[in-house]
Amino acid sequence: GHEKVSEILASEILNRFIFSKNDSLRVLKLVRNHMLLRGFTNQTPSVKGIRRFLNANGDIYADLIAMTRADILSDSPLTVKGRMLNDLDAIVKKIDEVRNDVGDIANIKLSINGLVIMNILNIVQNDKPARKQLIGVVQQRLLEQVIAGDLDNTPEVLTSFVKSNFS
Repeated sequence: GHEKVSEILASEILNRFIFSKNDSLRVLKLVRNHMLLRGFTNQTPSVKGIRRFLNANGDIYADLIAMTRADILSDSPLTVKGRMLNDLDAIVKKIDEVRNDVGDIANIKLSINGLVIMNILNIVQNDKPARKQLIGVVQQRLLEQVIAGDLDNTPEVLTSFVKSNFS
């Protein structure tokens, strides 16, 4: 959609005005995802969907709300602005409820660490780099599953998951 074109244009503008890399990445992520919350207004997202959304966009969540609100106010017909804003408020309320239940997704710490994963998978310090990279892949997969609510963040559950999916 127009998000891709907007991201390209924004990238050119950010480069022209010599924004920092961090600022540029944040702005480009906002531009790329600015329609996400509007997409939620057509449906009721599941808790799992909200958790995934927060995992991917928690760092820009507040700015994304402001950008979505501005987008609705700037281009929507008067006849639907009120409904769209009410829908957005309902979605934000639901997302905030999930955030309160889950806590800060960005600070979730898995109950098993890389050393435990190494032991489960029989990876040793002098293994090939590709084999050692598997640890990061496993940690990312575990984190995604915990955030989505598919796995409990307990050593027993995570160890079992690693054994059944990566051994």
